[in-house]
Amino acid sequence: MDSAVADYFARAGHPVVRTASLGMTTNYGIASVTADQLIALARQVDAPEIDTIVIPGGNLQAMALLPAIEAELRKPIVITNQACMWAVAGMLGVSLGPGFGRLATADPDWAIRRALRA
Repeated sequence: MDSAVADYFARAGHPVVRTASLGMTTNYGIASVTADQLIALARQVDAPEIDTIVIPGGNLQAMALLPAIEAELRKPIVITNQACMWAVAGMLGVSLGPGFGRLATADPDWAIRRALRA
């Protein structure tokens, strides 16, 4: 996560405790990130005071890794594509169910209220 993304979250009322970046600047670069790199990145930013880890990157191939990373770090992980799917599911009033991360199983009514406020 770069400083522009961290600033966005801070302005939205979500202070960013730590950031790390793989230095990718293009969608092609993000698509080449390996599972090991992604897991290492999540571990790098994890700390006891962090309650959620956000890993932006629309072309990041991370959906299949969510359950394993969340189980290891014991906290929600949010990635771009999952967040978009979660917001749409909330607008439709349905839950994505297991396999899409902890937040995807949250109350759809909460998700739609949150999405409409953003």
